[in-house]
Amino acid sequence: MVTRQINLRFRNPLTALISITLAISLFGFALPSSMASAPKPGGSCSKAGKIETTKGFRFTCIKLGKRLIWDKGVRTTKKASTNSTSTRIPVKTPIAVATPISAETPSSSKFDSTTTKTTVDSVTTTSNDTSPVVTSTPTPTQIETASVVATPSPKPSTSTSATPTPTPTQAPVVVSVPVPVPVPVPQPVVPIPVAPVKVASTIPQIGKAGGYIYRYLDGKQERQNDDGEWYSTDGRAETTFDPIRVAAFKSINSLTRDESHQKISFTYVIRDSYPAAISSTIRYQVEKVAKVFSNSLDQNLPVTVYMVTEQDRTYINNELPSLIPGFSPQSMSILDDYVSLPRFYSRGGTGGGQAGYIDQQGRGFYLANTSSLAELDTYWPEVPPHEMAHVFQFFFARGSSGGNGEGNPDSKWHGHLIEGSANTIGMALGFETLGWYHDEMDKLLKRTIRNQSFTMNSEADAVTLINEIQKRDTELRNEFSYAAGQIVWEYFIGKYGIEKFIELMKNVPRTDNFRLNIQATIGQSQEVFYQEAGAYLFANWKRLSP
Repeated sequence: MVTRQINLRFRNPLTALISITLAISLFGFALPSSMASAPKPGGSCSKAGKIETTKGFRFTCIKLGKRLIWDKGVRTTKKASTNSTSTRIPVKTPIAVATPISAETPSSSKFDSTTTKTTVDSVTTTSNDTSPVVTSTPTPTQIETASVVATPSPKPSTSTSATPTPTPTQAPVVVSVPVPVPVPVPQPVVPIPVAPVKVASTIPQIGKAGGYIYRYLDGKQERQNDDGEWYSTDGRAETTFDPIRVAAFKSINSLTRDESHQKISFTYVIRDSYPAAISSTIRYQVEKVAKVFSNSLDQNLPVTVYMVTEQDRTYINNELPSLIPGFSPQSMSILDDYVSLPRFYSRGGTGGGQAGYIDQQGRGFYLANTSSLAELDTYWPEVPPHEMAHVFQFFFARGSSGGNGEGNPDSKWHGHLIEGSANTIGMALGFETLGWYHDEMDKLLKRTIRNQSFTMNSEADAVTLINEIQKRDTELRNEFSYAAGQIVWEYFIGKYGIEKFIELMKNVPRTDNFRLNIQATIGQSQEVFYQEAGAYLFANWKRLSP
């Protein structure tokens, strides 16, 4: 009855007062006969769990065997102050245990029957009263759910309440429930996939004609290596190579360049049959060589560049002899092998050339030849700078031949000087990295060692070979004048510098023969020079021999 009455919501205060009075009256009439006498410890009672309060003690009806009796009773506390205001305090984790609290009268004139779930956050005491004062937080209905009913209690009357009051010695207990701290669970270490670092290859790809593969992009030379990639640089350190090789390459490329090559001009005569991609590459290369040597010239040098193929035989036979004094059409018999790609590849797949200086006309010439079927993937970049080196050789010597054939003790020129030094310069200016220059120098000597029979067991044998290739009257001597001769003049330039080589060329008309020229240029005899160069040649031969 009491609980039902409290849960009603009254809008009129007078109506509320009348209803409360009526409820109290009815409550008095409804008391059962068993409540007429006050309960006492051990006395009989009518219903288990029933609670009665009298004379400061709270008795509870308990079942003992088959009997229902009052327990010994618990002393009750003083009434809590009615001046406390109703406050609801939400909390995070502490949970109020089921410690009974005294009923409070809400300060509001209206009762709010809304049910709210909350928890008790704190307990306070007032003045000197030893009884705890609990903020008007509704009593929790179940500990397990830690929720409380926010239904305000009516003002206490003389009638006993069904809500037990805590004893003076008991204090409300606030239990802090610790927030569980998650224990880190070891996770298996999953390796992060890392892309393998690709190491740039330095091994050249072999092309279909047996040579290495080069191309030019925006004026920059690139080489294809065996990983299929194109490179414009080489990753090998200078210490990988012989110091003489490093010095020669650097010296040739250290000449002060004249980007406009003011002292060297070009006229191009390009036949329609000549492959356009190759003709443009040749033009790029000869002008690069001109930039290197232009500042070393003491007068202007015009150069005519002719480009012909196997389809230009009429032009070669009828016109070139009048354009190039001393030219013989029979020297172009190689064109017979340019009519098909297999035959062209058997000759290296790149073509060749002739070059020199016409003293009577005061101009140089370069006659380039290749197959009309040729493509850049078999083109060898050594050829144009090699032929331009011939132009400069004879320009510096002013066309002087000395009148004595190659190999003659009184000759100004020897086979290894003409072709060997042109190869050294052609290699250094034809390939734009030290590593590629090294690879090409090695490739030519190794191939010639394999193809030509010459016994090399000592440095003395190397000196013998140098003397042999002073003339080019046999296939062996001719081939080694290029392959071994380039090593001889690499040694010269590596030790004495490119400026000394240019001085040697300029001394050709000033001295009677090669022997005197060497002595005048480097201050050593031909024999000493051959011995030093022979030791370098022998070391490279041993390194490359199978």
